[in-house]
Amino acid sequence: MKTFTIQLEDEEHYQQLLALAVQAGIEVIGDNLAVPFSSPIPDVSHLSREELLAIIDEGGDGKSIPDPLAWQRAERATWDERLAPYWL
Repeated sequence: MKTFTIQLEDEEHYQQLLALAVQAGIEVIGDNLAVPFSSPIPDVSHLSREELLAIIDEGGDGKSIPDPLAWQRAERATWDERLAPYWL
């Protein structure tokens, strides 16, 4: 895993970069975030053990993806397309 530290003086640019990072699924770690990071992963801490096991039974363990490599390539292509306007 690579770690980057980015410091921005302009609040508007900071908010734009933070929103882009959240949309891209990048984990944002910091003590002085202007806006707390909202994870794209749903919070399941309130679910009972039975409810969690039901999620796993429905394919929540990753085994529901028959070809993980093809899925990963498709996801990457989608994100490459969505992020292309931001490339320099």
